[in-house]
Amino acid sequence: MQYVHPVADEWTDQYALYAPSSRQVLRSAPVGAFLDYCREEGLRPVLLTGEHASVSPLLSLAMGQAGGHWAMRTADGTVYDAVSGYRITAFEDLWLDGSTDRPRHPAFEQTSRTDTIGVLTFDVYVHHSAVAETRIGPVVEHMLAGLGGATPTAWGHVEPLARRWSIDDLTMALRPEMPQSSAIGVAATRGGYSELTVGRTRRGLLERVRGGVPVGSFDPDDAETRARAWGTLESLSERFRPTVAFASYAETEPGGARPAAKNPEQPLGVYLGPRAVRDLALDFDTLQAQYDLVRLGRDRVPGALLRLSGSDPLWHQLVAFSFDLDRERLVEAVRPEIGG
Repeated sequence: MQYVHPVADEWTDQYALYAPSSRQVLRSAPVGAFLDYCREEGLRPVLLTGEHASVSPLLSLAMGQAGGHWAMRTADGTVYDAVSGYRITAFEDLWLDGSTDRPRHPAFEQTSRTDTIGVLTFDVYVHHSAVAETRIGPVVEHMLAGLGGATPTAWGHVEPLARRWSIDDLTMALRPEMPQSSAIGVAATRGGYSELTVGRTRRGLLERVRGGVPVGSFDPDDAETRARAWGTLESLSERFRPTVAFASYAETEPGGARPAAKNPEQPLGVYLGPRAVRDLALDFDTLQAQYDLVRLGRDRVPGALLRLSGSDPLWHQLVAFSFDLDRERLVEAVRPEIGG
């Protein structure tokens, strides 16, 4: 007897595989059902596409959240890791084989590219009071507008997003889903995109908003891009009650990621809310002598904005900052702020 799985094309006790045939892969209803199945069964999601396929930004976010992996198959049947470009002989190689002495797809041997764009990305956690007047959506609008002048146009659970953007409609749709909403996708002008979830906590509501806005040709040294990221995080702290917020700069292709060489994403700024600052007992004077750390908000209960720049690798700066704070204490301080 032959069994046909309703949402996966292949499955084992470790992973499930979905193999769409389209050139542009979206976070469609079938893909959403596949990811839900993997989460419920505790399986790793594996997406297998052709070598010329692209993955939408919203699907990239969903795959990352699910701990998914992306593989590609060439016309001759060879399969590669679509993120690193290295050849694999079994899908388990996607997470078990970290070697770099394997054959690599030609698209990953390029030293420079002219067909990519820069994207300012964000991941923010904001607390709200659990009252009737609270609206979900202004945080998305703030981040998209601040980072790239984008305006939300549509929202929905699956792509293509079919519901016209409306803060009131979105808020009303999310209320019955409490205490934890499903992920909502948001499309915006200028190629902007976002995903949001809302959950109830002991202190009210916690909204998580992730996304990105294209900001022109890829240029990791652009000072204006960094300043825009810092300014948006600072104004976020003035308008809302963010607990933790991150802004980064990434390289990608217009319209969706394709399997090809890219520069690694670079962190630009991190905001820590007043509660995290208090729990960490941040010594601003000492830290400001080593880092570009800005004190924000009220003197008695300040927040902190770490601005990353300069000649030292930005990831190294962020890691060094976390060590100076004591990484275990940092995790303990941030975990309740992000609903962990």
